[in-house]
Amino acid sequence: MTPRRVNEEFGVGALDCSSPQGVSMDRFKVCVLGGSGFIGAEICRLAVAMGHRVVSVSRGGRPPIDEPWVEGVDWVSADVGDVESWSAHLAGCEALVHSVGIAAEDPANEQTYRRLHRHSVQQAARAAEQAGVPKFVMLSAGKVPPAMPHGFLQSKLDGEASLQGLDMAVAILRPVLVHDEDGRAAGMLGTAAGELPPVRVWAEETTGLRREKVAMAALRAALQPETTGVLEVDDIAYLGDAMFIQ
Repeated sequence: MTPRRVNEEFGVGALDCSSPQGVSMDRFKVCVLGGSGFIGAEICRLAVAMGHRVVSVSRGGRPPIDEPWVEGVDWVSADVGDVESWSAHLAGCEALVHSVGIAAEDPANEQTYRRLHRHSVQQAARAAEQAGVPKFVMLSAGKVPPAMPHGFLQSKLDGEASLQGLDMAVAILRPVLVHDEDGRAAGMLGTAAGELPPVRVWAEETTGLRREKVAMAALRAALQPETTGVLEVDDIAYLGDAMFIQ
């Protein structure tokens, strides 16, 4: 696979997927915002399996998962929007991965698209830049199903735009449909697909990616300095398949 084009609108560089498969990498410290979530937890699991130091920041802290890898993560319970409460954990990090996302808003608990998909991205990136973290990875989104509120995708795009001009490398992943190992769609889509025929049709016609593949792509983007820019579905699929740790 040849390197893809520079996303000129974003302007952070070209995606280079030319690194060979099966190449071991140095061990790093990685901070994952939303590390107890659907994709974030998988990023943490893979990072621990590869021997990296992992810090997860989320409201829920440690998830109720009874697996050995959980012991290898430093679970920080904090509001990702309150940067001062967790930014000290950025010390020594090689990358910050923002995997926070909500399907439905809950304004009463400050869970809004604008706050979590836009403002927390901007604030986290600035904190990482100030801490000297060399890489920022954002889990964004591509197309969304008919049942998803318009504000979801717009807030993700606004979050992407807030990353322009940073003095650090940036990679943005835009998966469309992410499912678990049993083929079940994630979050709101998984619920809506069983109830709304238009969403079922959309899901059947959309290229889906397994959660492990998206997580692997996010982790590889975090650890490879040359992987920057906007990663669409084909890019994510390639990076997720290229198992670079033996």
